[in-house]
Amino acid sequence: MCAKLKEAKITPITGDGAYATSFLGYHLGRYLGQDGVKALVGDPAVKEKVEAGEIEAVSWDDREWHRQRKIWKTLQVRDTSPRT
Repeated sequence: MCAKLKEAKITPITGDGAYATSFLGYHLGRYLGQDGVKALVGDPAVKEKVEAGEIEAVSWDDREWHRQRKIWKTLQVRDTSPRT
């Protein structure tokens, strides 16, 4: 699997189920920025910044969120943990 990804110029990512949501948060942070992620989840710490127009309001209907969701849906999750 990794060889096929590398041939397609895609850097493979590995991890276990305990950290799976970290990858999603990391990518959203890169595309939306940390304040954008906080706005997405309704963090009260950024509410005033959103209302003042200092940062962009982001919702679950946001185009970038849907683009990232589609990318994540295409990833194949494979359990590679050792069997005992």
